[in-house]
This record gives sequence, C-alpha cells and structure tokens, in this order.
Amino acid sequence: MDPIERLEGVRATLRRLLQAERDATGRESAWVQWGDIEGEDWAKELTQDQALELVYLELEENPDWYIVGRPVLIRNETLFQGASFTDEAGHRRVYLEE
Repeated sequence: MDPIERLEGVRATLRRLLQAERDATGRESAWVQWGDIEGEDWAKELTQDQALELVYLELEENPDWYIVGRPVLIRNETLFQGASFTDEAGHRRVYLEE
C-alpha cells in the first residue's frame, strides 16, 4: 500500500470511529487505540507501534483533528497508545459554542 492510500485509510478509520461514537452516544469525541485499528487494511503491514504512531501523527499534524485531553503515552512519553479525539465540527460544538 502506498503512503497516500495508507494515510487516507487512517483518516477513514478516524472518521468512522467518531461517527460511530456520535451515533451510539451523542458524544462529540471518540477514543482510538490499537484494538480499533489492528484489523484495518492500512495497518496490516505495520507493527503495532508504527500503526499507532501514524494515527498520532495524523491527529497531531492535521488541523482537521483535535486531541481531547491528554493522549496516552508510554516509555518515557515517547510511544503513543491512544487518545480521545474529535473533528472541527465537534470542536466547534463543544468548545466554541459554550
């Protein structure tokens, strides 16, 4: 899988997780961790650490996403394990319309 397809897969996974949380609970944020991504096509050729790092980089670097609270990091705060996140619309509804 080329890097662009992999990145599109990460984004699709995050959108799906967030929408599922909204549909199920009405919450504007969702949690992502290894168990949520391990079966995804884009993650199959990656180690657990590589897949989680790709998710973390997407959440950190793409201005369309917001990490809510503090991400879970281990090994001297260098290895990403999971985070609660939202998108631009969720951020506006929860944090800017108060």
